[in-house]
Amino acid sequence: MLAKFKQSARVALAGVKDNPYHVIIALALIGVGINMICAPQPFIWPPYVRDIANDHGFDVAFILVGVMMLMWTIGPTHHVEWDAVNLEFAAFFVGTLTVYQLLHVTHTGGFMPWVQDAALLALIVVLAVRSDTDELD
Repeated sequence: MLAKFKQSARVALAGVKDNPYHVIIALALIGVGINMICAPQPFIWPPYVRDIANDHGFDVAFILVGVMMLMWTIGPTHHVEWDAVNLEFAAFFVGTLTVYQLLHVTHTGGFMPWVQDAALLALIVVLAVRSDTDELD
């Protein structure tokens, strides 16, 4: 039993060592999702989208994509197709959030961390391009 645990731990650590940017992105997605769940109604503009934007379904989606990417990283197999799906979902959610936050800031003047989300999106896109050319981490 202990030997099997050690083997699983070695596989997980090897995945983290081989794909450090995936771990960073996964943890960032989980952190953004938890932060959005804890923030009380951050979006106030436009009024007809406010209820949808403040719904926790979007927040939970961030956490799920982060967990999926983390599971891919520490898992025993690293399918390129699964990596592409994870990166596509991550880029979609982070890109949508970044654009919405930027529009929110420009129209309400309130503070939104759109710059950090844009930096995360840039990291995801660079990693996706590198993954597409078989130059993983």
